[in-house]
Amino acid sequence: MVLLQHIMNQLHNRCMPRPRVFCNTICLLETPMDMELVARYRLPHHSIMELCGIVQRNIQRVIQRSHPLTVVTQVLTALRFYAMGCMQKDVGDLHGISQPSASRSITGVSAATARLARNYISLPQSNLIKIMQDFGEVANIPNVVGCVDSTQIPVLAPYHNQHLYICCKGFHAKNIQVVCDSQLRFTNIAAKWPASTHDSFMWQNSALYHRMRIL
Repeated sequence: MVLLQHIMNQLHNRCMPRPRVFCNTICLLETPMDMELVARYRLPHHSIMELCGIVQRNIQRVIQRSHPLTVVTQVLTALRFYAMGCMQKDVGDLHGISQPSASRSITGVSAATARLARNYISLPQSNLIKIMQDFGEVANIPNVVGCVDSTQIPVLAPYHNQHLYICCKGFHAKNIQVVCDSQLRFTNIAAKWPASTHDSFMWQNSALYHRMRIL
């Protein structure tokens, strides 16, 4: 009888739904030290909160179940992944979420920021004369509206055409072209080329190059 009762209890426990267990999300924004936040996420506290407000409408999750991922958690997860380029599982462990949740957070934040990028990164139209004056004061060079350069950003090896992404230093990367104004603010970014792409090719095939030729 004791054995039969034990078997019945086991069957009963299997039929009962398991309670959902949620990990405690680590919110590192509680620290007042901007230096630590910059070291972890490459952004200070006020910039992280501003970014959360900008992308909130696009990534806030409205679901019927309890405990959806907060906007702050998603943004911190994505920023940590951008800053360190580590595995999604490690990023998820740091913020108390699973690897699939980390993947969805990174994808969602990336898509949201890409859609809004043109609202914040563009070649100025109305104050080009002011920018040229500022460059003249900084370097005494006339008629300059921006400084352009490129840099190698490490990425995970892609499944296809891996050899195109190997840079001169021997690791997989993308060649990113960036333009900034006299105040070191980004005004244009091109981030679609593999590391083996020459800088001159990137520039001559950019929308900004053709726009400057028209001007």
